[in-house]
Amino acid sequence: MKNFVLSIIVLSLSTILFAQKIENRTTGGDVEKKMVENINLDKFIDFAPSISADGKTMIFESDRAKGWKLFETKLDENGNWSTPVSIESINNFGRKNDLIAGPNISYDGNSLYFFGFFMLSSESEDIFVSNREAEGWSAPTPLGLPINTDGYEGFPSVSSDGKSMFFIRVNESNPVFVDSLGNEEPCFEVWEATKNENNQWNEPNKLPAPINLGCERSPKILADGNTLLFSSIREGGQGLYDMYQTNRQTDGNWSTPISLDFVNTIENDLSPCISASGDLMYFYSNEDIYQVQIPPKYRQQKNITVEGYVTTKDGFEAVPARVLIKDEISGALISEIENNVIDGWYSLVLTKGHHYTIEFVNENYLPVAHSYDLRELEEYREEHVNAIMSNKINVLGEIVDEELLFKVNAAITIRTKGGETVKTFANVDNFDFELDYKKEYLISVGADKYQLLVDTLTTSTSIEPILNKTFKVKPQKVKFKMDVVNLNNNSKVKSKLVFKNKNRNETIEANSDEFVNLRSGDRYEVESTSEGYFFGTTELVVDELVAGPDGVFHTKEPIVVTPIAVNSSLVLKGIRFDTNSSDLTDDSQIELKRIIQMIKDNPGVVVEIAAHTDDVGDDSYNLNLSKKRAQSVVDYLLQNELNAGNLVPVGYGMTRPSVPNDSEENRAKNRRVEMSILKIN
Repeated sequence: MKNFVLSIIVLSLSTILFAQKIENRTTGGDVEKKMVENINLDKFIDFAPSISADGKTMIFESDRAKGWKLFETKLDENGNWSTPVSIESINNFGRKNDLIAGPNISYDGNSLYFFGFFMLSSESEDIFVSNREAEGWSAPTPLGLPINTDGYEGFPSVSSDGKSMFFIRVNESNPVFVDSLGNEEPCFEVWEATKNENNQWNEPNKLPAPINLGCERSPKILADGNTLLFSSIREGGQGLYDMYQTNRQTDGNWSTPISLDFVNTIENDLSPCISASGDLMYFYSNEDIYQVQIPPKYRQQKNITVEGYVTTKDGFEAVPARVLIKDEISGALISEIENNVIDGWYSLVLTKGHHYTIEFVNENYLPVAHSYDLRELEEYREEHVNAIMSNKINVLGEIVDEELLFKVNAAITIRTKGGETVKTFANVDNFDFELDYKKEYLISVGADKYQLLVDTLTTSTSIEPILNKTFKVKPQKVKFKMDVVNLNNNSKVKSKLVFKNKNRNETIEANSDEFVNLRSGDRYEVESTSEGYFFGTTELVVDELVAGPDGVFHTKEPIVVTPIAVNSSLVLKGIRFDTNSSDLTDDSQIELKRIIQMIKDNPGVVVEIAAHTDDVGDDSYNLNLSKKRAQSVVDYLLQNELNAGNLVPVGYGMTRPSVPNDSEENRAKNRRVEMSILKIN
């Protein structure tokens, strides 16, 4: 019986195709079907077409080479198929008369599945795969167990995600169908195998009824992954093999198959294939390959095809990559494929209903992702998207002061962990340089008056081509203590000190018995306020300070403050006027605010605000100018909530010089405003 079955199987590959033509064909409905031009040849049988996802490549089997072999044709820009070409790497793999049949192009275009009987390497018909190479298809490789057995396996069809394969095996309990005229047709059953998490094929399972009823063949899983076409001889059909369509339901079961009446005839109608666009079917009937427009009600779910190359940045080198198809909303992995390692080509089909993220992953390159929202997809389209993989990271950023966050000019040196210098930069406050992905580097940042920064930078954790980095450098500082002494007896006075950095926006508050840390190279104005004393001020340059034996820095001279008492006075060094004018300059406000605070702290004092000039110019002019200047100061103080009873403006002109007017330096000292205590209430 076994030998009989095998003979029927071998016979079926010929007799089914050489079956007597029936001249009076019947077509279902008004759909026009026609032979595919430039493919079919008279006197030969062309069978089992397979179409690529983009509909531009067809591979089929034919006996035009005096044995069943595979041929490939391409669709040009004008919609014409090229002259079919023998796939020599497969057809010449075995002997001349070996059987090679049932091709199926994977939806990514990188693999070609088929079945064959190679007399020197297989016991029966087995399923093989060839991979696309630079110059064509590779030599066949058998799939092996658990797909291939000692029995017959044929007509494979692989899903668009590469995770499922449908194929046929002989129906051992009903191997032959005999029609009313005595014609025999071999009977098969449809099986499905799925891949496990290790990308290996699991043990196949025979599909249940209502798919397998006893005599089925030619399964074809469509691009949406849910629509399955197959041929069957069953009750209600035209008599021989007719084509049917079923859909996988959400619970995993298959819907009741519907007959494709728009194309079925009383002859054998077999090997349907449909591109991802879903509108055109190619199939075998009457010894030739036909095409037909699919009526809308029979069409699969809407899809798009996304294809392109995965290459390096310059496009010259292909990058092998895992292509992950995810649901962007949930993050769940829907499927995964691999691109072609030879040229980087990938092709995939996305079905309506999801918001997809497509990720291209290679551990030595930065991942690349694209998004496709197909929740409201209305029509098929093709997307050509090249994934440009980079193994470089652009490091962008700036060098800033650790405390005040302003930019700092610095020198940068980048070294490998082995000490090799990669890049250097001099006197920059921002940077943009490129580093290798998945590497660790040592970064040195040196700036004048700052501590040397040595940092580690790793690019292995980045998922973006740009890495933003800020280097914060720590300023060099000195430990400083400001002494404040009484003018009358040189005793120390406890004071509140305010250090205002004149080089940058920095203010430090401390008491005179406390240490402060001042920035090297900077200039500070120091203000002293003490209870019962006039305020005192001085300026210091940090690099000019004197270090004591304890390592603490001091000024050469302390701040000397005057006790608040009747007849005591203070020269207001910070009050200035425009030339030959009583208008206060803007920078006078600092000193004026000190006066305001002192009088508020000592509300019982009555002070004289006296303005003085040098001896240059007319005496009466200078006297009048000094009076106006004194009044201008008092007017400002009155505008800031001081009582007029506390303030007495006086202009002395040149009558009270503090030093002789015998030099420009001394004249500058005589042009002054003084504050004196007249009485204390």
